[in-house]
Amino acid sequence: MRQSSATGPTLPPQEVVLKDARGHGSLSGPLDNPKMPCRRCGGTLRYSGGTGRCVACMRTPDKLAADAERQRLKRAVDAGSLGKTLRASNSPTIWQARRAILKASVYELADPSVGVRQMYYYMVTHYADLIAKDDNGYKTVCRDIKALREDDPEFDWDLIEDGQRTVFQYATFRDHRDRVEAAIATFKLDYWHDHSHSVQVWLDKDGLAGTVQGITWGKYRVPLFGFRGMSSMSFLDKAAKQIAAEERDCKVLIFGDLDPTGYLAVQNIERRLQERVQVHSDGAAPAITVQHVALSDHEQVRQLGIASAFRETTVKRDKDGNLTNKHIPAFFERFGNGAESCEIDALHPDDLRRLVDVAVAKALTGERGERKALSAAAKLLESKQATEADEIKKLRKMVKS
Repeated sequence: MRQSSATGPTLPPQEVVLKDARGHGSLSGPLDNPKMPCRRCGGTLRYSGGTGRCVACMRTPDKLAADAERQRLKRAVDAGSLGKTLRASNSPTIWQARRAILKASVYELADPSVGVRQMYYYMVTHYADLIAKDDNGYKTVCRDIKALREDDPEFDWDLIEDGQRTVFQYATFRDHRDRVEAAIATFKLDYWHDHSHSVQVWLDKDGLAGTVQGITWGKYRVPLFGFRGMSSMSFLDKAAKQIAAEERDCKVLIFGDLDPTGYLAVQNIERRLQERVQVHSDGAAPAITVQHVALSDHEQVRQLGIASAFRETTVKRDKDGNLTNKHIPAFFERFGNGAESCEIDALHPDDLRRLVDVAVAKALTGERGERKALSAAAKLLESKQATEADEIKKLRKMVKS
């Protein structure tokens, strides 16, 4: 701060002219009672009325807004050059760029769709300077996807999957011919009705179903169960009834989170399925083999290249000092005290599809090697697909006759 020159305005002796970093002049009050800074630019400038803004800001709002924008961009660039984060920037340029990156990533990953949480983990992993690995980061991705849907007419809404809500609706038809054509169009041969054993894929997140259904159902015709953490007894009982009805051994492949609930969920599925299959079987119960394919341990997470998605395992206690999550002690006992957690959503969709593809191929063929399993499965599928095509031709001939 400095006093005005001799050419400056004449001021009462108890007041002085101040200048801020912008060079704006300011008429302060008495030195023992200075005025508050401008709400817009922060300078100690002369107020205009009761707006709380200085004269300069009131006279040139567009210029000041442009200056403020340039300052935000400069701070963002400076932070980026220092290896810091751009996540706190409110610059339109930054969030427009972030949404453009998000949109391109959605089109890249969706096959045919992708979940919101998958996109959050992808952005955290590949663009950590833009998206924070916390609740605020997840909310940012949600807001950006909402903005893309509402503001970008070219964005395909179907690329984002919502696995949490279900539409209950029955199929209807215009006439009997329409019904027959619909039946033919949806005819799918049971590839494995004469196989020595059945295969089930269990996935922790419903939101990931669209990512792997092209493998589980589109390629192999094996069922996909979305168990969502600790499965309910009713859900497990239905799966057990299906296994018992088929009267053959079953291999259950589980893909879930590496966290306290996910770890115990695998044990719960294995124990409950075996119990309920015994109940629903008339004779000898089919044997059940449960394999925790992913995420099975911390080393696998590192090998898959998603170690950046590790998060602290939250330990909370109620007012009586008891753990709110009763699964934590077993998790820490297995993986070490304070072991971190990781969600299956963090996997790149291509990696998740590959894991499912290889696991199902191995389960069906009995091959241990990845290449041999995929090759053997391809030969099996080729004959199954040919049989299905013949059956569809027979159906069409029946309809024409």
